[in-house]
Amino acid sequence: MNTTQLYNRCHLIAHQLCGNTGTYISLMSGINAVASDARALDEDDTNQGRYYMALKDCEYDYLEQLTLYVPILLSNEDFFSSVFQ
Repeated sequence: MNTTQLYNRCHLIAHQLCGNTGTYISLMSGINAVASDARALDEDDTNQGRYYMALKDCEYDYLEQLTLYVPILLSNEDFFSSVFQ
C-alpha cells in the first residue's frame, strides 16, 4: 500500500466515523492545505537546510491541526467521553 492509498483509507474510515460534521470538514481542510504546502516545496539540492526547515514547518502545522480538532472529535464519541471525564 502506498502513501496515497493509506491516506485515502484513513480518510474513508474517519469519514465513516465522524460523518460530515463541521469539525471533521475543518480538520480535513486544514490537513489538505498543509499537505498541499508540503508538496509544493522545492527540494533543491543547493538548499537542503531551507527545504528541511520548510518541511518541519509543515509538520508543525499538521500537528497543530490534529491538536486542535482531534480532541473535539473524540469528545463526541461515547467511549472517550465516558472514560476521560
